Amino acid sequence: MLDPDTKNSDYLFIQNGANGTINYVYNKINVYGKFGSNLNNFNLQATDRQEYSSGLTIDKNPIDKNDMNATMHQFSSDYTVGADYYLNPKHTISFESNYSVSPLSKNITEENYNVDYLMNENVFNNFLSQGINKTSSNSNYNTLFYTAKYNDKNSLNSNFTFSNYHEEYINNYKENSIIKRIENGTNDKNSTALNIDYTHTFSNSSSIELGYGNTWQNQNNEYTVESTVSDFNYTDTRHKFFSYYAWQGSKKLSAKAGLAVETSTPNADGQKNSYIIFQPYTDLKYKASKVVDFKLKYRSESNYPSISQTNPFTYVIDQNSIRTGNPSLRPDVTHKISLQSNILGGLLTIEPYFHFSNNYITETGSLKNDSIFEYSYHNSGKYKNYGVEANLTVPFGKSLFLQSSVNLYNSSIEYAGYTNNVNDMSMSHQLVYVNEKSGSVAGFQYQNGLCKYITAQGYNMWNNDFWILFVQQPFFKKRLSVMLVYFTPITWGVDFKQGNYIHSGAYSETKLYDISILKNIVMFELTYRFNKGKTVNKTEKNIERKSEKTSKGLF
Repeated sequence: MLDPDTKNSDYLFIQNGANGTINYVYNKINVYGKFGSNLNNFNLQATDRQEYSSGLTIDKNPIDKNDMNATMHQFSSDYTVGADYYLNPKHTISFESNYSVSPLSKNITEENYNVDYLMNENVFNNFLSQGINKTSSNSNYNTLFYTAKYNDKNSLNSNFTFSNYHEEYINNYKENSIIKRIENGTNDKNSTALNIDYTHTFSNSSSIELGYGNTWQNQNNEYTVESTVSDFNYTDTRHKFFSYYAWQGSKKLSAKAGLAVETSTPNADGQKNSYIIFQPYTDLKYKASKVVDFKLKYRSESNYPSISQTNPFTYVIDQNSIRTGNPSLRPDVTHKISLQSNILGGLLTIEPYFHFSNNYITETGSLKNDSIFEYSYHNSGKYKNYGVEANLTVPFGKSLFLQSSVNLYNSSIEYAGYTNNVNDMSMSHQLVYVNEKSGSVAGFQYQNGLCKYITAQGYNMWNNDFWILFVQQPFFKKRLSVMLVYFTPITWGVDFKQGNYIHSGAYSETKLYDISILKNIVMFELTYRFNKGKTVNKTEKNIERKSEKTSKGLF
């Protein structure tokens, strides 16, 4: 991904990546390997405005109006190996191992500001600030699978995973080139997960699914600032039991319903708690005619706090704001209800939805007595999110079609006697031309995806808006594929400001990143496929991997 109109050659390459896979089958054995790497070089303009009810305002801007004062250099690589052994047509044993790494020397975020202190819009202090964050991480998982189809009525899927995660970080904060604070630390996490899923079919119209899951994790954090070392330990053991019953009443009516019960027993440095989580599940499908069907869905899912959210250490953002984790966070449960309507075989789908939670984990903030603003995390009182999603596909003959999607929503969170509301939408439209004979694909896409994601006292704005043109062409009997994407400079209906906003009583803050580099970007992708033989039998794996990273990707 290139920025050809940049005035600084250091900013030419924005994103680069390479990946490859190999798959080899011999008799009953399938062996495979995967490799991927990603290099990011983001150079942006950042601004930050902090306002107090006392009349004090702190303005942070680039030192020069053309200065790219926020730089993010990131590198990661990922390696996976695995094998499937087919004991016989009914029994398969599989293994998969993965290793991911991001070195400290290649993951650096730096922000430089010209800082103005104003009282009633009159500047009374000025200095230059610099924040540098260096991080490294490595993680791996090793999973053993066993699947069996004993007969037409009974089948079993099971897996066991051992994983670990290690992270190191160094935070430096300077004012006028004088170091004000240096923080460094490590985060370690080891975990295991066991899942067993058994399905029994009673008849062509009914079946039952039974299962058990066990998760164990042990988390250790160490934090050093000004020669003072602190440590924190967090463990959790979870048990999950579930059962779902599926029924096909007729050609028009079918249903699936069940319940999962999960227990969690976290221990945060000796503070023990126990939680029971109920997760009901319902699907009810009705086929009204050949061209219309409806599906009523009810889901519930649990979410557990991450390492950065639970450790109690205080990190300095600048001399006026800090961030502290909350080891007392409870797991949250979000319930999701929707009614999906499929028309003309799915050419048009409309799905109004309603999501709610009574203990949603969210970012919060409060102004301390010393006028320092402290960011943290809490389980909010009530979270609601309702809206409607719609998808439309319109074919114009066999070669040209239009695809459109839209999501309109309202989110609200009640916290500390205050209700925060956010209204927003996202949409995407693309017109695609496909030539079946040559394999050529071309088209354009408009995406309005830069959305507000609610927090207890504000919102985060992430994702991207753009207008792009694209073309993809295969060569050499479709073994080679070349794709070219151009991000146009069109600004109508798009926004190039990512960031976040928070308002808490006597304090508010707005931080923005200008991602106008999206205009006039060129992306080039080359894929080549080597094939020999006729059959590849690969067992698809379903491994749940939770990322400990809380930062959002720029693209």
